Amino acid sequence: MAMQPHPGPPRRRRAPLRRAASAVLTAAGIVYFLLDALALHVLAPFLRWLGRQPLVRAVERRVASLGPYPTLVLVLVPLVLLEPLKLAGAYLLAMGSPAMGLALIVGGEALKIVTVERLFRFGRPKLLTIPWFAWLYRHAAAFMDRLRASHAWRMAARAAALARSAGRGLLRRARRALLALLRPG
Repeated sequence: MAMQPHPGPPRRRRAPLRRAASAVLTAAGIVYFLLDALALHVLAPFLRWLGRQPLVRAVERRVASLGPYPTLVLVLVPLVLLEPLKLAGAYLLAMGSPAMGLALIVGGEALKIVTVERLFRFGRPKLLTIPWFAWLYRHAAAFMDRLRASHAWRMAARAAALARSAGRGLLRRARRALLALLRPG
């Protein structure tokens, strides 16, 4: 009688709680990264202008002369200081102060993107020389790739494109109406 190899432990199905948690985290990730992508898109012209300024170029050269770990600190400090502003803004919104809450969220996000995005952009090559950072970056990039490939992301991107198109049309009509009002005669 030939011995059959042991099939090993039975494959476990993902627990329903784990599937639900995964879905919630994916949804939260989509919302978070969509808001960041929207803010980055809105701030892109300003970031391009900022990148051409002599003072910013001098700071970029100085940061380029630093090692990987000082560069990491430069990226993390504004991130750690500014990211909690969104939570504080959400708290103010929940407590009935919508203007202050939105101002804190929008202002904090704008400051975070302007500082962290610029620092990360020209510090990335040095940061990727840190092994654990490179590992985290690869995994975060893979997560973003999966997120962008998801149906929910595509639907949100389509909705954003429609909103952008509608906004442009509305601005064109408003501009024409304003010019018509300002024309003499």
